[in-house]
Amino acid sequence: MKPWTTNGQVNCLHEGKPFKTSLDNIAQQNYFYRSNPINIEEIEFAKFYIGILDPKAKESLSNLLRLYHITANTNDYLMKCGIEDFHGTVETNFIPLLTKLYRVDLSFLESIKEKNDFSFFIGCQYSRTNNMRSRLTNSKIIVPENVNKENFAKIFSLFMADIIGNWVFSKARLQFLNNMTSEHFITSDQPIFNLKGTGSLEIAPTDFELFYPISPTQAIILSENNIHPLVEIEDVKKVKWFNRMIHQNAKEQIYAKNEEDLIIK
Repeated sequence: MKPWTTNGQVNCLHEGKPFKTSLDNIAQQNYFYRSNPINIEEIEFAKFYIGILDPKAKESLSNLLRLYHITANTNDYLMKCGIEDFHGTVETNFIPLLTKLYRVDLSFLESIKEKNDFSFFIGCQYSRTNNMRSRLTNSKIIVPENVNKENFAKIFSLFMADIIGNWVFSKARLQFLNNMTSEHFITSDQPIFNLKGTGSLEIAPTDFELFYPISPTQAIILSENNIHPLVEIEDVKKVKWFNRMIHQNAKEQIYAKNEEDLIIK
């Protein structure tokens, strides 16, 4: 979120109240990615889901289940920090690609490794959030009696990252949005979301179109329907529409370059 900072501080909206703070003080929770020990029923339920998903994803999803099981059942450090370290590696791999995005350099899409790093990062940023975990935990998905829904949510968020990453890699086309207006893009604690989403895990969206603002003046859209790789936005109403969607998809916090950008106009 550095592009939204001024002198090391970002404007934040929480429970309707705006304030300024450093990036070290927001969007963080101790041991948020802590791996809970899982029982045999939970492992079998996760394997059941792997079995009904795309057969091509079986190996990668099984590896993620194995990763979670190891971090949850090996030692205290891995239990508390193993999945967080995993996400840290994903972020580290993405940093040079984000630098290229800022320059509107999309050459990384021609490299299988870099495109894979990009795709999996997108999947993780979409699914790893408190918003997504809460929706999974509180969903009406029926689980067996001995399956803890919070454990299911933590495991399935990893599965979702892989599934979405595969979609980004194999089907989605990237569209770069250059905001030419005086209205800034904002961002939130749900940095990537589906513009075509229904707001419910029980109701499937009719389409999938991921929106990801990367700076106050830049954003990307990932969709199977994108035709033009670069679009310049000159209509303030369009930027305001995207910002309203960011508000709708955020869980608790909105972030902006300027305090006045935090409020929907």
